[in-house]
Amino acid sequence: MSAPIARDKSQSCTLITGANRGLGFDLARALVAAGENLLLICRTPADLPALTQGTLDANLSQLVCDLRDPQALADQIGEALRDRSVRCVINNAGLFSQDEEHGLCGLRLAAIMEMIAVNATAPAVITSVVQRYLTADAVLVNILSDMAFPESWDGTYPLYRATKAFLWSLTVNPAAELGTRGVKTIGIDPGWMRTDMGGAEAPDDPRAVAAGIVGLLEQPQLLYSGRVYGLRDFAVAPHAGQAKASR
Repeated sequence: MSAPIARDKSQSCTLITGANRGLGFDLARALVAAGENLLLICRTPADLPALTQGTLDANLSQLVCDLRDPQALADQIGEALRDRSVRCVINNAGLFSQDEEHGLCGLRLAAIMEMIAVNATAPAVITSVVQRYLTADAVLVNILSDMAFPESWDGTYPLYRATKAFLWSLTVNPAAELGTRGVKTIGIDPGWMRTDMGGAEAPDDPRAVAAGIVGLLEQPQLLYSGRVYGLRDFAVAPHAGQAKASR
């Protein structure tokens, strides 16, 4: 692994994938309101006026790229971060398909490859590329799902569950290595939210979830690396370090 590059910490940013809609959009909006310097990574451009809500001094940039193309993703992120450092990465983008309800036979080959690329390969590529740009106190965040964990495995949505289990491993496994640099790696299970993916019947408000996650991240010194935090932890965000992991 390449050694970290010394940079002006005032140029450090938070990187979010899938920030054009759903939880990613609400996370970006909450972080803009908190005065964060953001780098948004989206396949489709985000509605920046709606995201900034009239904030005149919002410090953000947007990288429109395809998370399904790992080489282009790596190249574009490296170029975007050339003169910057990263203090937080939120691997949020994800794909889910109702066609998989009864197993992999419901998915076309292209859909299988696309879900693996977005849910698993892209976070791995981003985690690899950003390591040399991380500040000493950086936090890597992987947005997970309760479907990642074996106790939920019931034969439905096998590929989605597998990609989220991969992301769970990508949370726990790098924690030891990155921890030697002071970098923390955590997972977040945001619950079932009313988004395009979750549907209108979902019980959780993505704006409230985003606010809870931002509150959790505002005190990184209280986070335990390798842990997965859930909704019950967000409710006690000021004492997140004392909270039990969701899983």
